[in-house]
Amino acid sequence: MSNISRITDFISEHSGKCRIVGRGRGKINIPEYDPAPLDYLDLAQMAFDKNTPESLIKCVDLINRALDCQMDILLQAINFYDVSYLQKEPFLSKVKVAELMGMIHPDNTLLINALRKKLDHEGSHKTEDVKTYYLLSRAFIHIVDMRLIILSFYASPLEWYEKNEAKKIEDMINITGMSIHFKQEIPSLTFVLHEKNTIEKLTFEPKDKKSADEYLKAMHIYFGLYHDHITSQLNNLK
Repeated sequence: MSNISRITDFISEHSGKCRIVGRGRGKINIPEYDPAPLDYLDLAQMAFDKNTPESLIKCVDLINRALDCQMDILLQAINFYDVSYLQKEPFLSKVKVAELMGMIHPDNTLLINALRKKLDHEGSHKTEDVKTYYLLSRAFIHIVDMRLIILSFYASPLEWYEKNEAKKIEDMINITGMSIHFKQEIPSLTFVLHEKNTIEKLTFEPKDKKSADEYLKAMHIYFGLYHDHITSQLNNLK
């Protein structure tokens, strides 16, 4: 059984009685860019509103910059800037990272990538294509922003246990649940499972393609637990 399967099975078994009882206050370094991704999108909106062939080309360029900037911020925040992992198709590979983390649906990954390729190779742009590209990109960037806020302010540990009064987990013998610890500098994500008087630690570190995929799926679980909607996605993670 893989570590991801172990965790998803654990969540499935205990989701009826466990919930988040504590969030960390650890500080994570989130890089700041100037202009920021949303600044590029605001400029893209202004260019789109002019609705001329030249302004639509400029709009697409600004959307591209917004997406590239946001993905660079995300990859630096989770310390995942592994060139060997991202070298094939840089943009698609970066969005795939966000997809494995549960930030974008696979269909939207394909759509954003297809629109980007199409618009990058066209001499002129259809207004409808540019609008779709803009709206998808803006929604995606906002979702990534929300996840970055979680990492920045509530990074570690995230505590998911069966009792509201579980303040000092290390003092509890019969407690059921888990805590999740994110370390930016390594990077790593560790799940500490408490069940039947036992403690089990599962750590994810992106060292190669396989472990990188598992690390990103573990991040998906982390964010899903935070928002309390991971149980509907567990089968897709195994």
